[in-house]
Amino acid sequence: MIASNSVLYSDASVDIEKLSSNNGALGFEIERTGHESTRNVSLLDSVPSPHSPLWTFRANTPYIVKESENKLELSMQVSPILGGYIECGTLVNLAIDSYSTLIYYSMISVEHGVIEATLKVSSAGYPNLNHILSENLTLAAGDCGRIVIDDALADFQNQVEASFFQTWVSLRIETSSDAQFSIWNVNVHASTAQNLSSLVFDIRSPDGMPLSESGYTKYMYDYPVVNLTSLMTNESRRFMLYYGTGKVFLSPGNYSIAAAWKSVFRSDFHEHTLEELLISHITEISPHEEVNCLIRLPCSKLYVSITPNIPTIRVRIYSYFLNREWDEIYQIQKKPIPVDALFFIPTYPNTTEFRIWVSHDHHPLFRYLPPIPDISGELNLSTDCRVKITLSEASFMGILITPLEIFIVISSIGLILLITPAFYEFLKKSDTEILMSQPTFIPFLFLSLSIVLPWATYLDISSHFQGTQFVYYYVRNVPLASYLVWADGSAAVFMPDLSALTMVAHSESYYAVRNLSISFLLFWVPWMYLAIRSIWKRDLGSRYIDSIAIVIPMTNILFVLLQPGIVFASISYGVILVLASPITYFLLLAIQKYRPNLLIADENQLQQ
Repeated sequence: MIASNSVLYSDASVDIEKLSSNNGALGFEIERTGHESTRNVSLLDSVPSPHSPLWTFRANTPYIVKESENKLELSMQVSPILGGYIECGTLVNLAIDSYSTLIYYSMISVEHGVIEATLKVSSAGYPNLNHILSENLTLAAGDCGRIVIDDALADFQNQVEASFFQTWVSLRIETSSDAQFSIWNVNVHASTAQNLSSLVFDIRSPDGMPLSESGYTKYMYDYPVVNLTSLMTNESRRFMLYYGTGKVFLSPGNYSIAAAWKSVFRSDFHEHTLEELLISHITEISPHEEVNCLIRLPCSKLYVSITPNIPTIRVRIYSYFLNREWDEIYQIQKKPIPVDALFFIPTYPNTTEFRIWVSHDHHPLFRYLPPIPDISGELNLSTDCRVKITLSEASFMGILITPLEIFIVISSIGLILLITPAFYEFLKKSDTEILMSQPTFIPFLFLSLSIVLPWATYLDISSHFQGTQFVYYYVRNVPLASYLVWADGSAAVFMPDLSALTMVAHSESYYAVRNLSISFLLFWVPWMYLAIRSIWKRDLGSRYIDSIAIVIPMTNILFVLLQPGIVFASISYGVILVLASPITYFLLLAIQKYRPNLLIADENQLQQ
């Protein structure tokens, strides 16, 4: 440790600790190993794995993963209305001028259900090329099939004026019902008229740590870029190394390799020339060898810890780019921030400043957390940094809650307690026959119970992080106009819509006003009428008004199930009670009309 300091904010305390770094030398390390050149090239032969830093996974429904050496087994339980999907993808580097054939394919088998598989291939990093090649395959239980794209070579050769470039290959599985299936592999195979040798890129920090060691490298905006130039043809092409590694098969010959962070290639420098910021090397690729190119780029390590672990947190990390502008390096939202999460920060010739901005994710359901925008420090090639952020969140029974939210809960409970004495006296003076013959009483009782029960539960799925799928749970309560949100391993967050009124963004405030208005007009107004009608003044109103007051709360269910930003929802106890209220009411009316002998009560008692 070099030095440390603590800063106290109104919404958090921050400890910043500078660490000495095992400073290494920037540049290239070339390792050559004997490897037979080949005319049949396996560009990709991989079983997709959420644990691999080379694959990206995303889905809209929870799924169970079972991995083995030769296949990935998946089980999905989906909403019958919205269905479900899972998609995985990775980068594949091509040298298309050298190929005579190019085939993308994947083998899939289905054990249960029906799925539709789509294999897609597109050029990566070429904004002018919007063409996507794809093939579909529908499989049912017991089927095993191969999905193939074999016309990509001619298509790329007609569109791309380059002999080598990158493609993005993805496999998407969709199903409308529960399904169990296996992905055996995703392959990209090429044949050539001449022998090719492989060139492997491995980006590392100055002290030799691979960038792939961090699960956040794939989320970098300022990712590593390698510029490869053939000295035989003078043609250049850039490869985006999102995962910190990459491999390309090339014809033997001499090549110039230049590496830097993406921001170096895209910026117009005033104080530094491009050559000053690139790490370059000229190497010969010989037949019958594989060249491993270890590239140490200028960067420092930033370790970040945030407590308590809040599921709705958003972390944005910036660096001051070459004394010119703040450049966003990471934006992490709805991903876990474990203790000492590792972030690689590009470092340039001068000292690099960093800034961390912490807030809640901008989501219509998330309450406002005042951002902490001024967590900042300095990094250089000999200094790393550890930042510990402790948010000022009160906790009650494992639930994070603010004083405003405590007031909301107490006020709601107090309103219920306000009518409790009158409710108790009413029960003492009334027998079962009177209660049954007052059709509004039981519906009012059901609505009252729904105030303290969940109305719906939602699921939201984050993409995989280091092999772990994170499922976010939302519990909605309409009368309290609030959510309870948590994820596995995180604290629960209580979020009433009233808190969102302080949000700067208009959309979040709009949803809060809308939900509060719905709660008041479509639940509390009918509930208060039924409370007076059932307990104090039975002669108030009429059967027609009673029917309206009991039916109106049902309309809340539509707003519950149609919340923005939610994947799918399932009803809970509160909705069941709300649905039971009008059923019970109209059933009691029917009994009074057609079977009055079941509700025998003294008429004078009923009128008191």
